[in-house]
Order: sequence, then structure tokens, then C-alpha cells
Amino acid sequence: MTVEEWLKQYDTEQARLKDIKIQLADAEERYDPESIPAVDPSRDYVKAGEVKSEVETKVIKYVDKVRELEASKADVENYLQRVENVLKVLNPDERDIVERCIMSSGTYKDTLFSKSRFYKIRENALAKISKVVYPEKVRTNAGQKREKERTFTGPKGVDNKVNIC
Repeated sequence: MTVEEWLKQYDTEQARLKDIKIQLADAEERYDPESIPAVDPSRDYVKAGEVKSEVETKVIKYVDKVRELEASKADVENYLQRVENVLKVLNPDERDIVERCIMSSGTYKDTLFSKSRFYKIRENALAKISKVVYPEKVRTNAGQKREKERTFTGPKGVDNKVNIC
């Protein structure tokens, strides 16, 4: 996933967090421990480890649903916090471009910058964000010496390779 794709999820994830909170509130509202009898005398003997009673079934369904929603909520909140954190490393122009044109569907025309200046600021912003979001990739690339290889025809038609640093 690219940094741009990662950032574009922000609005969707905010909406998803609100939906999860609504679902949690609904689940808690529907679960009324007073409505579930503690003992079901109509049931016969149950083997260990089996879920046979209505009480267990209702409680287990509720607990499983709440656990699933809480885990999703934690994941979404983590993502939102990471995005908000990464935006702090940007200067105001970079942040404006990221918020208007990457996280939303704007273009360089929505800013006060020329097209070339816009793309330069945008690339700088994405590079800064990459250093925070994917530090392992930055570290591996930083330690390697970049060498470009150029081939040219030397004397007597022999190809020679030259490393350009």
C-alpha cells in the first residue's frame, strides 16, 4: 500500500469509527442482563464444555459481538492517531496539500500554488510521511550506496560500464 492510499482511507475510517460506536451502543442497549434468567430448570444434564442453555448462548453472543467491535474500534483509532501524528511533521503548506489533495479529492487548482510548485511540495510531504510510516524502508535504502550504471561504447566497439555516484 502506498502512502497516498494509506492517507486516502482517513475519511472512510472516521465514518467507520462512528459506525462502530453506534453498533456498540446498540449492542449494550439491547443486552439486558435482567431479562436473562440465571437458571433454566427445563434443561437436562449438560456435558462439560457444551453450550446448551439460553443464558449462555445470549451472553456468549453479546460478549463475542462486543469483543469484535472493540477490536475494530481499537484498530481504527490506532490508524486515525497515526495519521494525525504524521501530519504534525509537515509544514503548513505540505499539510494543506495533503489534506486537500491527497486525503480529499482536490487538485493543484484548489491551492494557490503553481502546478510545478504544488507537485514539489506534495512530493516533499509524501517523503516526510514515508519516513514516519515506513521507517524500515527508509533505513534499508539509506544504508545502501546508490550507483547508476551507464554503458558506453569504448575503443574497438567494446562496451564499458562506468559507475556514476
